[in-house]
Amino acid sequence: MRLVASPILNEEDGQAIREGYEKREVIERSLVRELARDDMPNPVGERLGFLAWMVAEGLLDVRIALVENEQGTGMYHEKFGIYKDSANNLVAFSGSANETVGGLINNFETVEVFRSWIKADTERANSRVQNFDMLWKGNTKGLKIYDFPEAARRKLLEFRPRQRPLFEPEEEDLSSDVEGVPRLPRDFSLRYYQISAIEKWFTSNGRGLWEMATGTGKTQTALVAMMEAWKHIKPNPLYVSIVCPFKDLVEQWGKEARKFGISPILCYESRKNWFQDLGNAIASFGTGKLPIVSIATNASFAGKPYQEIIRQVNAPMLFIVDEVHNFGSSRLRDLLPDKAQYRLGLSATPIRHRDKKGTDILLQYFGGVVFKYTLVEAIDSGYLTPYKYYPIVAYLNGEELSEYIDITIQIGKLIGSTDQDFWIDEMEDGPLKMYLFKRARILGRTQAKMAKLEETMSKLTNSTHNLVYCSDASLSGDGLSPTRHIDAVTKLIGRNLEMRVDSYTHLTPVDERAKLRQMLASGELQVLTAIRCLDEGVDIPEVRRGFILASSTNPRQFIQRRGRLLRLSEGKDRAELFDYIVIPPKEEMGDSIFSIERRLVRREMERVVKFTKDAENGYLALNRLLEIRKQYNLLDLG
Repeated sequence: MRLVASPILNEEDGQAIREGYEKREVIERSLVRELARDDMPNPVGERLGFLAWMVAEGLLDVRIALVENEQGTGMYHEKFGIYKDSANNLVAFSGSANETVGGLINNFETVEVFRSWIKADTERANSRVQNFDMLWKGNTKGLKIYDFPEAARRKLLEFRPRQRPLFEPEEEDLSSDVEGVPRLPRDFSLRYYQISAIEKWFTSNGRGLWEMATGTGKTQTALVAMMEAWKHIKPNPLYVSIVCPFKDLVEQWGKEARKFGISPILCYESRKNWFQDLGNAIASFGTGKLPIVSIATNASFAGKPYQEIIRQVNAPMLFIVDEVHNFGSSRLRDLLPDKAQYRLGLSATPIRHRDKKGTDILLQYFGGVVFKYTLVEAIDSGYLTPYKYYPIVAYLNGEELSEYIDITIQIGKLIGSTDQDFWIDEMEDGPLKMYLFKRARILGRTQAKMAKLEETMSKLTNSTHNLVYCSDASLSGDGLSPTRHIDAVTKLIGRNLEMRVDSYTHLTPVDERAKLRQMLASGELQVLTAIRCLDEGVDIPEVRRGFILASSTNPRQFIQRRGRLLRLSEGKDRAELFDYIVIPPKEEMGDSIFSIERRLVRREMERVVKFTKDAENGYLALNRLLEIRKQYNLLDLG
């Protein structure tokens, strides 16, 4: 952008020029004087911040013009401008309107606008371009053009804000504390990639998916995008429906929203807790109102009460889905609201694993992935913590191995000699799915993993901020009171290792969950054991070590679990991930079931390769499994 402006010269400046002082010096002095004013009014000071940011980024070049003729020196007061797009279409204007209240109401102003693609305007638009080129080069008769003085440039740069300006300073004070008015938190600063995500979303007409690594601030970025959408459509109202998988995430979104001055209605569990409040808010919705924001779990969103309320909304709607991949399922994708004018989906993994139909529906509804920010980019930029990865191999004991082989033989009979691949998540209920579940549970609850975990953690008994992912299986399926795997792991850590430990499951009450997360964050608890409810979105940035005793073959799950560990926290310079892998010994596998086992081991190794690829010690970690990869002919991985 190029700008030609005139300095404000006072009587003293005019006298200096008449006395023969160098005009460059007079211009520099006048500019510095104006920029150094103690009584700089807003929004002038904030507008200067916009200009300073553009100058610093090399996006704006400024030159100074003075009228110089036989009558003397005067101010350059011409007002015209030109905009040009990537297709070389021009919009040229001349004249200006007084934008004060009095000027807009009482004055009679004229602005001429010419568009190059309109035949009647083409010549006049092009003539404005020629006029500006002459002016910029100093070829306009009666005008003298000066470069912007360095001293004035330095003074201007003092106004430069910490981040790219996003808001119009004339709008309401976004730092005000009026309840319900969206505003930026006082200590909040958008990162460069968050600004880019918001820009890409608006460029795509307020629709799109953000594929952002776990821990890179999707929630806060989405809340800023929401604020911008609300401001864009004012004075029309805006209804914002935010949906996320679990009640923990609803509470977390609610906490963040309140930091932004938003008073959300949280919708989960019993409808009596939220239905009337949300219904009343929708019923009283009108022009000029503040945005109504509801945050619901997937389950509450899919329920009849919430769907009834959505049908009543007769205003622009912004639909935000956290962990959006879940909405590709057959249960949820049919509920995607067509009436939502604005749509935003968030996930580190928006592409659904081996589900083209569900993925295509999400891409079509939200408008595709408009922004991507990878884990490697975030680590390299210092926004996520580097990590080390330790794959630990465990072997089934005699009884477990015998049961495992029997189940694998049954799987082989059911699939025959076909070379087809098979995934539990995609199967209809039946014998094959049942046997695959049984096999997965043996691998998840094996005593060998328990022994390896005890061996690892015995060296870490004085450590804190440890998170252990357990299986949802029981250690004994035949007894009257089978012991859950998570309970056995918690007992091992608490009794055998004498560490402060507690468990965290879907049965844990919401208030108790928050307390447990805080205790782990503070170090009061050394270890927290969990099953699946800490997979998606929940923030415990203080966690430094993760122990994976059970996981699915879906890459989304281990990507999310790794993401739990990589969030920044004071005093945390890296994270450690211990991955317990059960591999049946090849010598125990007959030729008839080796091909089946190889496919299952391959999936386990694919996870390992993904983890090692981005780890600080990736090569060493992968090399520890070299013999297993050789045994199962998997050297092509990695």
